[in-house]
Formats: sequence, C-alpha cells, structure tokens
Amino acid sequence: MSRAKVFTSILMALILIALSGVSVWAAPGGQEPAPEPIEEPTTISGEVQDIVIEVDEEGTATVLVTLVDETTGETQTVRLSLETAMTLELVEEDAEGNPIANTEKIGQPVEIDPNDVIEPEQPPEEEPTLISGVIEDIVIEETGDTVLVTLVDETTGETQTVRLSLETAITLGLVEEDAEGNPIRNEDKIGQPVEIDPNDVIEDGEEEGEEPLAEHPVASALAEFFADTLELDYGTIMGYHEDGMGFGVIAQACWMSSMLYDSEAENNTTASDILAAILAAKKSGDFSSMMLSDDGETPIITLPNGETPKNWGQFRKAVLGSEKAKKNLGAIMSGRAAGEQEQEQEQEQEQEITATANEDQGKGKKGKGHSEDGPPGKNKDKGGKKGGGPPAVPPGQEKDKDKGGGKGKGKGK
Repeated sequence: MSRAKVFTSILMALILIALSGVSVWAAPGGQEPAPEPIEEPTTISGEVQDIVIEVDEEGTATVLVTLVDETTGETQTVRLSLETAMTLELVEEDAEGNPIANTEKIGQPVEIDPNDVIEPEQPPEEEPTLISGVIEDIVIEETGDTVLVTLVDETTGETQTVRLSLETAITLGLVEEDAEGNPIRNEDKIGQPVEIDPNDVIEDGEEEGEEPLAEHPVASALAEFFADTLELDYGTIMGYHEDGMGFGVIAQACWMSSMLYDSEAENNTTASDILAAILAAKKSGDFSSMMLSDDGETPIITLPNGETPKNWGQFRKAVLGSEKAKKNLGAIMSGRAAGEQEQEQEQEQEQEITATANEDQGKGKKGKGHSEDGPPGKNKDKGGKKGGGPPAVPPGQEKDKDKGGGKGKGKGK
C-alpha cells in the first residue's frame, strides 16, 4: 500500500472520530433547548352583522364592524382602519370612488387580526375637585399624627370637617411649630380660605397605615359630650352622618338643640326632637318646618322681627349669637368645651346652692330646716351622678334664658 493511501485512511479515521465526538456533545443531555415558537394572536372571528363607516372631526375615516359569534351568539364591535376594512373587502368604493360598506359581506364569516384593531381612546383622567372653604377651626388630635380641619362654604354656609395627616397640614400652613418644635395650629389661618386635595383626606374611621377604627373618633366624642343633654348615642350620630350630614354641622346642631331645649316648658318636645328638626331643616333648606312636636304650629325659634329663619346662617346667628366661635366641633375635640362646660356647671351649682340656702332660711322660721334633704343643694346636684357629664341644664342655657334675644319664643310657653 502506498504512503498516500495510508495517509488518506488515517485522515478519514480522524474525521470520523471528530464527527462522533460532536454527535455525543450535541446529544439530548447537552443539547440547548430550542426557542419556543411565537404564538400567533388568536384571530377575531364571527359572522358580520353590521358595517359602519365613521369620519372624525379631522376627516379620518374608520370602520366599525359588528360580529356575531356563531357558537355563543355573543356580539362584539371592533374598529378598523379604512385600509384594513378594504383589504378584508368589508368596504368598497362606489362609482365616484367614495368608500361604502360592502353589503354583500353582511351575514358572511370573517377573521380579523387583533393587531389590526384600533383600541378606543381612554378618556383623560378628571382632576379631582378641590375641597375649598374658609377655615373655621383647626384641631391637632391627641395622637399628634392627624389634624381635623373644619371649613365653611362661602356660598352655602355649610360646614364640613376633614382629617389630614400632620405632614399635609404643615404643608398647607395650617400647622406650625412652636419655639420647642412642637406642632401647634396656625391661628393666622382661622378665617382664611384654603383648598385641599381630596386625595390628601384621610377617610372616616381610618388612620394612615392602620386598620380601620372600630368607632369614628369624632362621632364617639359627640355622642359622649351630648349623651345626657340630648340623650344621644354613637349610632344616632353616625346615622345622621351617613345621611349626608358633616360632623361639623351635627356638632353645631347639637349645641343649638341643647341651648333651645327648655326642660320646664309645658310641651312634649325633647332636646333630641329639636336636634332631628334642625338637621331635617338643614337637609331640606326649609327652616319654617321646625315646629314643636306637640302642636306642630309653634316654631322652635322666632327671630326678633317675628319671622322664622330663612337659611342656616340666619338660624345659627339667631341661636348662637356671639357664642358661635366657641360652640363648634373643634371646641369639643380639643377639650376646650369640656372645660367651659365644667366651669358653667360649677357656676350653676353655686347659684342653686345659694338659692336653696336662701329658701331654707325662710323655711327655718317655721321650724322645717333642711334636714330631710341633706345639705343645701345636694339633692339638686344632678351633674355629679353621671361622672362629670353635661349638666341637666345645657351649657349657656341659663345665660340665654336671662338675655332672651328672641330665643325664648319657641319653647312652647
């Protein structure tokens, strides 16, 4: 055998060995996975029910095609460009070259590529309406993390209270820091207009980053404060709130009810009846309907000129007068009202003790004294039985009864 043939045989053997190694390397154990095939989008198919050509304000023509699913009977409408509709022969040209619907396609099946469908334009998101009004009160809650802001609508006179985070209140300039760095309300903002983004408002009954509270703190405070004078409970307060009344309005109505109520009047009207009548009038706007419940004819309050109030602002001014700056939701939430209430209660008790002592001195001349009733005034200390609750005679009522001011005309006397 020649050297050339031997060399050729060896070379062929080496090639076969090399090919064998490549085959082993490319075996399933070491084979790279083949790329997954790209799924073709599912075509939109159905029987053509209608073809409508639309032209927008800019003169661009598109085609609405309504299809009926032959299996389920469901219909769907898709929008196509004029070019796509003509390609699918859903649109043709008339003798003058204008596009018209191809009526011969009605009732015929068609398949449409989803990529050819023109998606409807999403309407632009509406900017939220800002909450605006004149600031009536600013209260930093006990937690120190949230702030209650009471606003008065300059047009309607309606009030509403919103809860903001401390950070938001500081950003709006409603809260500032004192010399020691503690947050305090900005007194300069009282009576000033403000606009609040509703997205910044903390919803009722929940704090930022916390689970919803079992009870709304404002409703609880109102129910506790007026529990005795108006026989209110938490459920009643929340019922009024869920009926559309803001807590600020409810608080003012409670104040006015306690001031208008006369426990010695010869009628069956209760303080809670007056509250319900006030809130009903606030909701309807008809303040002439606020009548005493026992006769249905005597108004709860009459203005000095003999007329009944025409609106909420007129009614508030007639009842609260100069006290309206103190008789509000902020006073209750901040605890100021509790202190004023306690002070008024003590003054009333002192007056009762003095009156009882004078009365007993007169009776002493006949030998009766006051041994049966205990020390002077003890039997009349009704406020102490409830653990410091509101007095039997609501705050400021004695003062109002002495002054008159048109408030005594609705007490059924």
